Amino acid sequence: MAGEQQNNELVNVAELGGEEYAGPDVAAMLAAGDTAANRISDLEAELKILHDEKKTKAQEVKKEKQKRDRLMHKAGKNLTIEELSQVLAAKTAQAKAKAKAKAKAKAKAKAKAAANLTAEG
Repeated sequence: MAGEQQNNELVNVAELGGEEYAGPDVAAMLAAGDTAANRISDLEAELKILHDEKKTKAQEVKKEKQKRDRLMHKAGKNLTIEELSQVLAAKTAQAKAKAKAKAKAKAKAKAKAAANLTAEG
C-alpha cells in the first residue's frame, strides 16, 4: 500500500520539461523555477524599456545640439551677444517646461501601468 501511495505522488516531469518521473519535491522546485523564469522575463522587459528610454534621450540630446548649432550659426550673422543670450534663455526655459510636462505625463502613465500590473498579479 505504501508503494501505491508513493506512485500517486509522482509527477510526470516530462510535462514540466524533464524526461523522468519525480516526486513532489522536484515538481515544487520546477514550479519555483517557473516563477524565477517569470521574474527574469520581467527584468528583461524592464531592461528593454530602460534601453529604449536611453535611446530616446540620446536622440533628444542630439536634436537639441542641432537646434543650438543652427541657432548659433544664425546668431553669428545678425544678433548681438545680449540678444543671443536672451534667445537662448527663452529657448532653454521653453525646453525645460516641455520636458517637465512630458516627464509628469510619463510618470503618471508608468504609475498607472504599475497599478495595472499589481492588480493583475
